[in-house]
Amino acid sequence: MNKILANKKRLLLSLLSIALVIALVKILAKPLLPPPNPHLSIQVSLNQDQAGNLSVKNLNLTEAYAPDYKLNLPNGFYEIVMSEKLGMPLFSGKFARDLVLMPYPKMINGQYLPPEILPLGEITLLLPYYREAELIIIKDEQGSDKLTINISDFSLNPVESYTKYCGNGICDTDENILSCYSDCRIILESQIKHWFNK
Repeated sequence: MNKILANKKRLLLSLLSIALVIALVKILAKPLLPPPNPHLSIQVSLNQDQAGNLSVKNLNLTEAYAPDYKLNLPNGFYEIVMSEKLGMPLFSGKFARDLVLMPYPKMINGQYLPPEILPLGEITLLLPYYREAELIIIKDEQGSDKLTINISDFSLNPVESYTKYCGNGICDTDENILSCYSDCRIILESQIKHWFNK
């Protein structure tokens, strides 16, 4: 009887140790910076002249979903990096520099007509909104800096309206089971089902 009790204690201690290790891994695996607000974007309007020089026309905060800008553009692109004050990148991606007009597939002298490439005069980007973001750096295909934007030079009026998103069916980054039960209950329910189905 004592041997069975000792084995149960060892098993319980082993399970508790495993649970503690899993909890520590989950805590340590979290990013140091919070994720972007999924409902807000920094809207950047750029002017591009014929020589490819960029300037900022406008920068403001808007309620919109930001694309990921993870296009695999082989050429005709700018690279964008958003970083926080210590230089840690928060976001990066590529966006098109030119408008490419593809002609109707027609052969002349055995060759297809080439696409027409027109530089975009105005470029509008929707970038993810991070409260910690300080700089937006735009580089050309060769990695040379084309434009550096200090976000603090612009007055971004934060839209702090998280509660109106409660009820959209998505447990957003700023919601939890206490602040928005209707959206986040599914996570709690799935965790309970997971534990009882073991």
